[in-house]
Amino acid sequence: MLTWDEYYSDLKKFSDMISAADKKYDFIISIATGGWIPALVFAKRSGNKALSIGTYGYVEGSNLRLPEQVIYQQPPVKSLKRKKVLVIDEIVDSGRTMQTITKLLDKYKVNYKTAAVYKRRESAFVPDFYLKEVSSWIKFPYDS
Repeated sequence: MLTWDEYYSDLKKFSDMISAADKKYDFIISIATGGWIPALVFAKRSGNKALSIGTYGYVEGSNLRLPEQVIYQQPPVKSLKRKKVLVIDEIVDSGRTMQTITKLLDKYKVNYKTAAVYKRRESAFVPDFYLKEVSSWIKFPYDS
């Protein structure tokens, strides 16, 4: 299990890595719920504004996966047209969530980059920024 100290250390490295490439975005979009903490840390460290978006693709407490991700919470995406946006999550596992969100952003011609603190080696989606590639599931400090 990842400790809070280890996680925060990785979040600072993650923020610094993104800032070194491009620090200023019109908006940071965190993917609920795992993306809230990394997006908040990056937004605070870089002076950006943070929004949140949420999806689900499985039924809680079961192994049932929905055929497609469902977006249940989103910022006014139309208003992000031609804005510079960074989409952040804590981990890209299968890649379905990022694919769903980037498809929505493409529809509205949003200028975006994607970022995740961790990326699973098997993921179908490779974010523009990620700190570490992992081969197994990570148990985050807030999962206990």
